[in-house]
Amino acid sequence: MNVRFVTNIFIFVSILIIGGYDIWAWIAGGTEGTISHIIMSSSFNHPMIAVIGGVLVGHFWWRIKCPNCDGDAGKNLSKESKDVSGKPA
Repeated sequence: MNVRFVTNIFIFVSILIIGGYDIWAWIAGGTEGTISHIIMSSSFNHPMIAVIGGVLVGHFWWRIKCPNCDGDAGKNLSKESKDVSGKPA
C-alpha cells in the first residue's frame, strides 16, 4: 500500500467525518452550531484565523512539479493559450 493511496483514503474519510458532524450540528443546533459559522464568527474577533485559513487553502493549489511535464504545472498551462483539457483557446 503506497502513501498516495493512504492519503487519498485519509482525505476522503476526514471529509465524511467533518461533513457528517457539520450536518448533525446543523440539525441539532441550527446554523449557529456549524463549523463554518464558528469559524466565521471567530474570525471577526481574531482575523488571523482567516489569514491562516487562506494560507492553508492557498497551499493546496500552490504550483507543484508536474509529473508529466517539463517544469511545473502552472508554467506549462500559461506557456500557450490552452484550457485545462489541452485544446487551444
